Amino acid sequence: MAGGAFLIKNAAARTATMTPDASTDTSIQISDRAWKALEGAYDLQVHVGPDVIARRIDDIDCARDFLAHGMKGFVLKSH
Repeated sequence: MAGGAFLIKNAAARTATMTPDASTDTSIQISDRAWKALEGAYDLQVHVGPDVIARRIDDIDCARDFLAHGMKGFVLKSH
């Protein structure tokens, strides 16, 4: 994929689990207005679990959220 972009359709087809020590904090709520503003967008820097730092979401759930809200794609980052 161009520039290492990871397309949502490919990500949603995979399966993965977060590490046991990963964050399960779901207190962040994204408003409908914010999702609407992101329709058709590409997020160029997404950090998801599993990672050395606990993350609130894994790559599969992130892909599902983005797909459900009309985003076109994203780039996964891991340091």
